[in-house]
Amino acid sequence: MIVKYNEDKIAKEIANLLNKYSDLSYPFKFTPQLIKGSNIKYLPLLVINKVAGCIGLKSVIRNAIPATEVCHLVVDPNFRRKGLATLLYKWAIKMSPTKNIFCYIRTNNIGSIKAAERAGFIKKHERRYKKRVIGFYIYGDKNE
Repeated sequence: MIVKYNEDKIAKEIANLLNKYSDLSYPFKFTPQLIKGSNIKYLPLLVINKVAGCIGLKSVIRNAIPATEVCHLVVDPNFRRKGLATLLYKWAIKMSPTKNIFCYIRTNNIGSIKAAERAGFIKKHERRYKKRVIGFYIYGDKNE
């Protein structure tokens, strides 16, 4: 069965997931228009015609080398603990337009760190603030 997905509906569901369940501390709310017009390419994971989770890919230049930042991972609580975060990280690696891939994960987000590591990311650098570790830069490698 071939299903045609409504881009507006998917953008609305992604915005709702990010606003409701992510730990992002932005001073604004995500909207479908923001999702569709963003320089971040969102990959939605659909389960029974519902966005169960998503992950974003952002093209950046890091140390003068093109790279892909993996960001905005969120999974609906009804679908958590089923391996979807790991699946989303693996999908992000596969869909990355560059070989150099990284993500930044806060130290208190143990589930996301473990999912990234299961997907093949390796903890490389710690991000510090006032001598405290507040997050990790985790790198992946796209084997082509």
